[in-house]
Amino acid sequence: MTAAEGAGTLVRCLLPVMLTMTTPVDRAEWHGWQTLDVISDALGYLQSWYSSQCDGDWEHGYGVTIDTLDNPGWILKVDLVGTSLEGASKGSMEVDRSDDDWVRVWSDGVQFQGVCGPLNLGEMLDAFRQFTDTASPPPPA
Repeated sequence: MTAAEGAGTLVRCLLPVMLTMTTPVDRAEWHGWQTLDVISDALGYLQSWYSSQCDGDWEHGYGVTIDTLDNPGWILKVDLVGTSLEGASKGSMEVDRSDDDWVRVWSDGVQFQGVCGPLNLGEMLDAFRQFTDTASPPPPA
């Protein structure tokens, strides 16, 4: 076994332990561990959702974008056109806990969008999962 393979094995063994640690030292550390769990679940969901949209055409014109903000934070844009969620709108949902702990998400039926603080990426991705579970496009005209 090479050193790189050994390190990979160590990471695979420790990561599940790290993701389930629940003994907080302070709120910031606890929030970080919570975020790892939420990010893992929500990112897995987003990957599956994206993959299910890819039909050979959709992914060439639409997709998912995750980027950073300069305040600092994250921004998420998910194209809904050509999916079962096209037309599903959601008024702005805002959670403001502090200058670095906040989430805002909304959908105009064409795109689901969200912005959040630097440690709220998992929470924002989970808001997309919740949107997909509850959203329904308007009935055909």
